[in-house]
Amino acid sequence: MKVLITGIAGFVGSHLAELLLKKEEDVFGICLPDESLENIRQIKKELHLTNCDVTDFYRLSSVIKRMNPDQIYHLAALSSVGRSFSHPVDVIGANIRGTLYLLEILRNIRKRPRILIVGSSDMYGVVRPKDIPITEETPLLPVSPYGSSKAACDLLVYQFFKSYGVRTIRVRAFNHTGPRQDVGFVVPDFASQIAKI
Repeated sequence: MKVLITGIAGFVGSHLAELLLKKEEDVFGICLPDESLENIRQIKKELHLTNCDVTDFYRLSSVIKRMNPDQIYHLAALSSVGRSFSHPVDVIGANIRGTLYLLEILRNIRKRPRILIVGSSDMYGVVRPKDIPITEETPLLPVSPYGSSKAACDLLVYQFFKSYGVRTIRVRAFNHTGPRQDVGFVVPDFASQIAKI
């Protein structure tokens, strides 16, 4: 099976690529032209990599049509909550446009690969005690530009499924961590601080 991962060189994308290769899938990846490939250094030769910014509609369309994937894992995003406050236009624009462009491309091609889109706990914002435990019905009340972008993407994905039959899976991931995660995130940041003591 041909599997495409956007954001393959990132923390989650690199781990997913390793897993899919172990399952003997044919793994394709999209990464930015200037992006570090350190996270996929050991498996790079087993991957089919293409430089592409998911906010470049025409390039992305060409890449998707050429790759002709059976499944897509859309992990490409600007994911720093802190950066989203100082650069809201960049974060919101990249996250929403990248997702919208991908959905629009899939809407207009004959083959309909299944696409998994990853949301974030930040979509929920500050959760009221009465709304715990959080479920799919918990209101989306983001308090950061990043959370707002992921909530908007989640709604776009649902709309493209309902209106156009794009085969989508929406995931709202919470606090995943592990090797290769950037220090700017909570757990690796704490671990780095402890290591310095």
